[in-house]
Amino acid sequence: MAEVVREESIRIATEYNDMPETFSPGSTTAAPGQSYYKGLAVAFGLLCLLQVGLNVSLRIYNSGKMANIDFNRANETAVMKMKLNELEKYLQQGWLYIHPSLYYVSRVTKSWFDSRNFCVKRGADLVVINSKKEQEFTNQFARITWIGLHQREDNEQWVWVDGTLLTRSFWAPGEPSDDEGKDENCTEIREHYIEKSWNDASCQQKNFWICEKNISFL
Repeated sequence: MAEVVREESIRIATEYNDMPETFSPGSTTAAPGQSYYKGLAVAFGLLCLLQVGLNVSLRIYNSGKMANIDFNRANETAVMKMKLNELEKYLQQGWLYIHPSLYYVSRVTKSWFDSRNFCVKRGADLVVINSKKEQEFTNQFARITWIGLHQREDNEQWVWVDGTLLTRSFWAPGEPSDDEGKDENCTEIREHYIEKSWNDASCQQKNFWICEKNISFL
C-alpha cells in the first residue's frame, strides 16, 4: 500500500509542476484564476490518494476476513472429525449413543465407588438423570444398576456426581429409607419398567452400573 501511495504522490506532483503558466515571463503575479486551478489540482490529488488508500485497505481487510472464515471452517471440520472418531471408538466398545450422551451398561457387578472409578477411567461418570426421558431409558435394563446419585455425609443432601443437587427425583414409594441404619448413601435403579424406581442402598453393595459421557455434536 505504501508503494502505491508513493507512486500516486509522484504522479500528482509531476502533473502539478508541469501545469502551463498563463502570465508573462518575469511577472511575479499569478494570472487570474491560476491559484484557484492549482488548488483544485492539489485537492483532487489528495482525494485520489485517499481513494487509493481506501481501496487497498478494503482489499487487505476482505482478504483477512476470508482467510479467517476458511480457518474457522477448517477448525470446525477437524473438531467434527475428531468427535466422529471418538464416537466410533466408544460404539465399538459396546457403548450406546442417545443424543447428546453415550451410555455404557455393565455386564459385571461392582460397588458404587468401583463402578464410578470404571466410568471415570474412560472419560465418563455414573449416569446423571436429568429428565423423564432419560429415566425411561436407564430404567429399561433388567438389572439392578447404580446411578450417579449419592448422599453427602456432612449434610445428608442427595447430590449427583457432577456436583448438582437433586431437584427432580424418581424414588420408589417409601424411599429413600436408610433401611435399619445401614448407611444407604448410594442410589440404584431397582424396580424396572416403572417410572418411580430408585432405591437407596449401601455403597458397598455390588450392582451393575450405567456410565454416561456427553459427546454432543451441536
